[in-house]
Amino acid sequence: MAETQTVNENTGAAPLPAKNPFSEEEAKEVVKKKPGLRSDDPGITTKTRDELHKQRMVRIIIDSTREEKEDVPVSVNGHSYLIKRDKEVELPLSVLEVLDNAEMTDYKQVRRENGEGYDMVPTKVKRFPYRRVF
Repeated sequence: MAETQTVNENTGAAPLPAKNPFSEEEAKEVVKKKPGLRSDDPGITTKTRDELHKQRMVRIIIDSTREEKEDVPVSVNGHSYLIKRDKEVELPLSVLEVLDNAEMTDYKQVRRENGEGYDMVPTKVKRFPYRRVF
């Protein structure tokens, strides 16, 4: 079993060790534990952790979709978070920037100009759309 960190009840996000990837079972265990941040985990640099703690915090909600209900893993320079869906969480601005930069290509059907048939047109969409909470 991979070493886990605990969920911070104030932010709703769980810092994860960058060294060991979580299985689905282990990820579920992370969100059940009490709040706390362990700074002694390998793979998490003290400098990155300290910089993230200094940043302005933002509140967001990442909603579940029909296809995606799992929590969202996000890493900044080896410092990782497991963001719970459907819950207001408080994160450093750099984590929000990672979410903003996470894009995927979606395709939509567009009728051809001559009216005969359709083309599939690629568009960039946010991989993890979120709502800001003020």
